[in-house]
Amino acid sequence: MPDKPIVPRPDLAQYLVAHRDDIILAWYECQFNDELFRLFPNSFAESADKREVLDGHMAPLLSLLSEYARTGDIVYRDLYLAECYSYAPHREGIDILKRYFQAYMPAHIAAATGRAASPDWRTWMQDVHRPLTAPVKGQPIRILTIGDCLIAQIQGFLRARGLDVGIAFDFRFYYFSALRGVQILDDSVREAIRSGTDLIAISYLSYEGIPLYRSFLETAEAGDKAQTAELREGVARFIREHLNMIRELTDAPILLHNACGLPLRRFRQLLPFLPAMSRRRQEALKELNASIADISAKVENCFLIDENASTDRFGLRHCGDTLLPRSVARDAAIHVERLSQYLAEAYLDVVHDWKLLQKTKLLLVDFDNTLWGGVMADGPVQQYADRQELLRRLSEQGILLAAVSKNSPANIRWDEMVLSENDFASQKINWNLKVHSIREIAQELNLGTDSFVLLDDNPVELELVQSELPEVVCLDSTRAETWKTISRLFSMPNTRQTDEAKRRTQLYKEQARRNEAVRETSDHPELMRRLSLKAAIGPARSADLDRLAELVQRTNQFNTTTVRYSHGELEAMLKSSGYDVVVGELADKFGRLGIVCVAIVKKGEEESIIEDFVMSCRAMGFGMEQVMLNALIERSERKRIVGKFVPTAKNEPSSTFYKSSGFSEEFAGHWVLPAGASVDVPEWIAVENRD
Repeated sequence: MPDKPIVPRPDLAQYLVAHRDDIILAWYECQFNDELFRLFPNSFAESADKREVLDGHMAPLLSLLSEYARTGDIVYRDLYLAECYSYAPHREGIDILKRYFQAYMPAHIAAATGRAASPDWRTWMQDVHRPLTAPVKGQPIRILTIGDCLIAQIQGFLRARGLDVGIAFDFRFYYFSALRGVQILDDSVREAIRSGTDLIAISYLSYEGIPLYRSFLETAEAGDKAQTAELREGVARFIREHLNMIRELTDAPILLHNACGLPLRRFRQLLPFLPAMSRRRQEALKELNASIADISAKVENCFLIDENASTDRFGLRHCGDTLLPRSVARDAAIHVERLSQYLAEAYLDVVHDWKLLQKTKLLLVDFDNTLWGGVMADGPVQQYADRQELLRRLSEQGILLAAVSKNSPANIRWDEMVLSENDFASQKINWNLKVHSIREIAQELNLGTDSFVLLDDNPVELELVQSELPEVVCLDSTRAETWKTISRLFSMPNTRQTDEAKRRTQLYKEQARRNEAVRETSDHPELMRRLSLKAAIGPARSADLDRLAELVQRTNQFNTTTVRYSHGELEAMLKSSGYDVVVGELADKFGRLGIVCVAIVKKGEEESIIEDFVMSCRAMGFGMEQVMLNALIERSERKRIVGKFVPTAKNEPSSTFYKSSGFSEEFAGHWVLPAGASVDVPEWIAVENRD
């Protein structure tokens, strides 16, 4: 984003138009040269046809730049910057792209401004191109996009809009087309998913789409209801199966498009007195989108990108219009429909909320004028049942709730509420500063405050918490957008429909009682004996998969490598004879903690390699890791054991695990326990075989 608004430069625009042919030829020579190909061999430019590039890309690109210089309309800037990526190595990641543009853009700018250009022109051009060349601030959001030209256009607007709100994007774009016979999930896409991505965006049905979808629309227009219904189910089945294939590879959230019916038939696009779409086509799309909405609701971590919301708001014809002036669009290979601009805003809305809430484990909830309208101590109030029901559902899917209300406990009339006292893992209903209450909750539940979100109606309280605890996300509970944002947690990996998630509030309450018991005595062995600890160790089962995925993806502190294995990867290892996936359950007199440890062991003839050792923070301090390690030694038949450790910003608690257990570091991150060695097991834990 420029440091200051870029003002129009009509004098530069006039120069660009007057020297059009010379500039586009110079641009071609700047971008299509052996030195640039040598530095960036994965650029698409090597196989391009010169005449097509000059007429279909370079000339329209110059027109977009000159229109921006003439008018200052930011849409032209966004389109121009988006098209600068056309022949760039855009699958290579943001760092390589930045180096590419840093190497290429100085000559590109010089060619456009000419040798005798004024310094003002060059400064203006550098400001325009800064989003392409400036170093990335912060961690970029990695998005894997799968689709046709529409999703490519969305990327261009997202890059530009992201800069305006301080979000950097690292895109990997994989094009598919039924007309070109390109497969949707080929090996390169699978590898990109496995290498790691934050989000996946998929547009199955936009424009060219999949063959079944085109047949579905044609059959609907013909009025064959039975065949249309059959094809609709075929499209839905295709989408469902493809999403399931992706889910086997990753648990990253998916942004799934539905269908709006674009492109329109040409005669309907051009004749405004006709409806934009036939009644039959409208009805067929309505039924298909109902199926897609159902799929989206049932696939974990899936956001629905509603194309219809944009077309209903702005009109189908308008959304199908090109954003390019006719003078630019006539010969251009660039085609940018208005729909892509509107969908980029929908994407940015989802991405903003995901970025804001991705670490959320606990919601700090104010009461008066947040859960109800009014002050309960003063008399009757208006209960906000919809908000309370939303929070209750989130607590059932693993998001903890904590009360932070400046109030007297005697004033709270629980019998009027949808929420109950049992829905809160912690309650700080008092007259203390909320900053103090939040710190107490963090200590009580052993959670980092960077996983907290505060919902409060008081701007003073919000500002105070934000200044004292800047890592806490603070949201104004009086704004409707806040509750829309919070509801998106259902589509994030933070929430799970598992027994473990349903029990999480109770588990943390039990943990708080344990912590209180720990403070009662300084005699650690005696304290441990009082807890009546019981462990059960054994191989993981298929029924454990949801909990295993949750454990490896959510645990940061005692996690020796922090590799985020997907559900599908864990399932494959459970079935593989080459891996031993071992879990540990723990219970004490306060309750059952469930599965708190998992070790992923790669079996070899001479040694066993602990690829990852993960333990929930609520099991730390009991000696459970020693019990697990002893079981791994026994299961490996006392072969040599190798443990991997990869340090991160948060896994310091596990950094001494192997050293304190008698392992020696052969080389960085590679710890070895000789064959036949053993570890001491705490005498206060009763251990049994999970089988």
